[in-house]
Amino acid sequence: MLNQPVRAGADPDLHLEYADEVSEEALKTIIAFANTDGGRLLIGLRRDGTCVPPENPGGALRELKRLVREEAFPDLSSFVRLEVGDDADGGVLIVADVLAAPDRPYALVREGAVPRGVWIRRYGRTAEAKPSIIEAMKRGHGPCWDAHASLNPSPNFASLNRLCLEKGLLGAETLRNSKSFLTPDGAWSRTAEVFSDENGFSLRCVRFGEDPVEPLEDVRFSGGLLTELFSALAWLEERGGGRFGLNLLQESLVNALLHRDYALHDAEILVKLHADRLEIVSPGGLPQGMTPEDAAGGLSRVRNPGLLEALRSVGLARGLGGGVGRIKDALQKRGGGFEFRAFPGGVIVVLEVGKALEAPSLAKSRFREPQDYDALSQRSPQRLSKVEALAVEFLRKHPGAARRKVQEAVSLSQAGTVNLLRRLIERGLVAADGNGPSTRYRILL
Repeated sequence: MLNQPVRAGADPDLHLEYADEVSEEALKTIIAFANTDGGRLLIGLRRDGTCVPPENPGGALRELKRLVREEAFPDLSSFVRLEVGDDADGGVLIVADVLAAPDRPYALVREGAVPRGVWIRRYGRTAEAKPSIIEAMKRGHGPCWDAHASLNPSPNFASLNRLCLEKGLLGAETLRNSKSFLTPDGAWSRTAEVFSDENGFSLRCVRFGEDPVEPLEDVRFSGGLLTELFSALAWLEERGGGRFGLNLLQESLVNALLHRDYALHDAEILVKLHADRLEIVSPGGLPQGMTPEDAAGGLSRVRNPGLLEALRSVGLARGLGGGVGRIKDALQKRGGGFEFRAFPGGVIVVLEVGKALEAPSLAKSRFREPQDYDALSQRSPQRLSKVEALAVEFLRKHPGAARRKVQEAVSLSQAGTVNLLRRLIERGLVAADGNGPSTRYRILL
């Protein structure tokens, strides 16, 4: 947002304020902007134009980030952009761009949502909010999180375009013209930010063996909502998650990505794969007014309508509500178990494996797993998973194999095999010759 040097202004401004240093007073102004209409705070510059730069700009910036993250409630991290900038005379200052945030009232943690803890902008100044103003904030319902303007003015959609092309989905060029990707005044929305390569959120996948506490694998996927989704699907399929049914697995992950509380910027979706069950933990409790019985019974209240509209446009969401109910019914029809638990800080969906869901293990695939897996993995810049080692060994013995042959060897779906080969190519282990159906793959390791 800081596109040009900042100049001091002599007159009070509802959306502009100044501070000498990072302090609780500066945090009060940030809270006030969030509770009102947003604004910009310049730390290190006075109203009369005098520059008072911080001695340690980097340290001051880190301290302000800590204050925003830990000393304001609810979490304001998603609505404040902090950076070091320059004034018109070349002086160093810290700039805080604050959006009007939806979960008002915001308050100082140590004082709580009482008159002393809630601050607003009034007549160009930061002032304590009266009890009547606080009550009005509590009753009001502002725009949803994903309808606000993005903190990133120039989001990148390279991964989104690639995945849309690869999966046969609608691309970002069409999405950016939709209502969900743009605010009414034409700026990029938070929905667009979530789909972008720099969205800042992540999805974590953990696999457990016999020990339910110490994981065998622990990976994070980031880089845009669709990258998180398809990377997690491929990871789960390669580790036997396909026994839950790929369509059911995809709908479960889409449901978590759609309904997570993105205002909790530091939280992440957690997927835990056990031998007999899959647990998906999504940050943020149920939307206001909903109960666990409502969700499990098929009722729905959308937390992020912009994300829903975008996912519907690419064919990944139905937009009819009741996703949890559909997952429960589909799983139970296949002999599996289902559990839904909701807490103030999150929602947990548990998919349990039944006999009808059990699938052959990777070792029963058509091509025998390599005996020297550990030695093969050590020759790779990154440790290979079992299915990656299987594909590498198959291509070593069958150079120039087509995708279909690799798919038969590793016992994955077409989409899973495409993801696997793309990952091996990106890591410099496999090369692709040709285009389209005539593409052939060979090992480089």
